[in-house]
Amino acid sequence: IITAVSDNLTDGTTNIISIPGPRSKVVITAVPVTLIANGTDVTTVTVKISDLNNNIVVTATDTVTLTIAGQGTWDDGTTIPVIRSSVNGVSTVKIKSTLSGSIVVGVTTDWWLSSSNVTITATPGLPVKIRVTATPVSIESDGTSRSQVQAVLLDGSNNVVTIATNAVTFSLLTGTSPVTWSDGTTVSSRVYPINGVSNIQVKSSTNTGVATIVATGENLQAGTTFLYTVPGAAG
Repeated sequence: IITAVSDNLTDGTTNIISIPGPRSKVVITAVPVTLIANGTDVTTVTVKISDLNNNIVVTATDTVTLTIAGQGTWDDGTTIPVIRSSVNGVSTVKIKSTLSGSIVVGVTTDWWLSSSNVTITATPGLPVKIRVTATPVSIESDGTSRSQVQAVLLDGSNNVVTIATNAVTFSLLTGTSPVTWSDGTTVSSRVYPINGVSNIQVKSSTNTGVATIVATGENLQAGTTFLYTVPGAAG
């Protein structure tokens, strides 16, 4: 509003309305830019038809095409390109994920010769279980052969929780075991994870058989793996 004032005269006013310029570009944003990869947490991606100064062109009804790549899906679980019609210059779409990693959402239009994208990071949830493996799963019963046992801390969607600090306790099932830990003992051993993974080595005895190795942790579903000791090649 502009007002003109002068002595002995009635004030005069007028209104000046600022409006967006012509459409010039497409602006894409995501809120939030980080989501939990649990299949329910969502991020909203917003596409705005804008002028050169990033003002939304509210009269725009343009159709935009959105694509998704990486570790996510649209909220309906699909990944095929979606088409949205702008309302008041704006269109939105929601994404989710069950896999940790990067998600890239891109947008194009018929009139805009360029393209734009936004990156969202899907992060693991809290650790809830342990996956245990032995490599190799079979070793010679020569008293020296070794296998690496690995316990990985996973969230509910089986993503590795790299920031987990839960201690893992490795145990050999009670009874006569054909293996020991690398130091020759068989008592339970506690190992703190590095990047969500705890490791321990076992070595064979001179007995053949099957070793049952269990990994447990506080508030975690335990994991179990089996290791086989077999006779060596006939001399």
